[in-house]
Amino acid sequence: MTNFKSLFNVTEFEIDSGSVPLFLKEELGLELLKVGEQGNDDRLWWALAFINAYRYNPNNTEYLKVAEAVYQDIKDKYWDPTSCSGGVWWDLARSYKNAITNELFLTVAIDLYQVKKEQDYLDEAKKAADWFIDSQMVNASSLINDGLKINNSSGNCSRTGPAWTYNQGVFLDGLAKLSYELSNQTYYLQAMKTFNAVIDPKNHLVSKDGILTEFIPEGGHVNENTPAFKGAFVRHLGYMLPFSTDQDAVIICQFVKRNAQMALIQKCQYKAGPMIPYLWDSDCTAEGNLVSSTTSFTGIDLLNTAQICQNRLTLKQAS
Repeated sequence: MTNFKSLFNVTEFEIDSGSVPLFLKEELGLELLKVGEQGNDDRLWWALAFINAYRYNPNNTEYLKVAEAVYQDIKDKYWDPTSCSGGVWWDLARSYKNAITNELFLTVAIDLYQVKKEQDYLDEAKKAADWFIDSQMVNASSLINDGLKINNSSGNCSRTGPAWTYNQGVFLDGLAKLSYELSNQTYYLQAMKTFNAVIDPKNHLVSKDGILTEFIPEGGHVNENTPAFKGAFVRHLGYMLPFSTDQDAVIICQFVKRNAQMALIQKCQYKAGPMIPYLWDSDCTAEGNLVSSTTSFTGIDLLNTAQICQNRLTLKQAS
């Protein structure tokens, strides 16, 4: 919502409470060592949100302090070189190393570096990126699988799980920023390989018309989290745009524009107003489609990134 307010100059509501509630600090493991049921991925999503809140309101340093504390706690307790040669554990029981947790760890580190300019954050971001690229989670198509399966007998690690859209997006964001800060194109080129793999219909993350899709289990049942995945992808694609080349920005924004136009065509009409469905290229009543607050927030992410594209391309035309 900070993106929405700043991009569209929305003044009708306020989102800056000025402080972080105690119960949330407890859930994030920052009070009395209580972490609740949140895994490290959830904690890192919150850290990213607080960094963005701090950028929105730099006068409130508590947001930044909470993000730093979450990152430091995970770095100290859950980066484990004895399993899969490194990486952060997804769960507090240390049973799985997955893509999203490690992508978020990388992205939080590079975002903290961009805010604070402390070398340790840049070093840790590079370490996380290098480990990730070598971890086998990046498959032969340059897409990111869900995580690493650890053989209990041999200790060997191999990729496993679907290539969810959000895993691709957070990866793009972290690598593009790292590439910029290190003046090293290697990371950016890897990011663009993954983006180009996403928009290739043969990899089944877009339709033949280039509309972003998500895996739907047999029977059409979608859990409560899955509708947020495409939103995370396009949101982090927007975060990548300031660090992309002019040529790549055009390609990225053509993709975003196509998806935004289709999603607006398929929007569902309700008494409270239009809502964007889970499937951007299907009628609201189509099998497997659904409408919820999550699909609406995902739609807002898409429209936010479309606005970032418009700003980026307008700036290019004016220069």
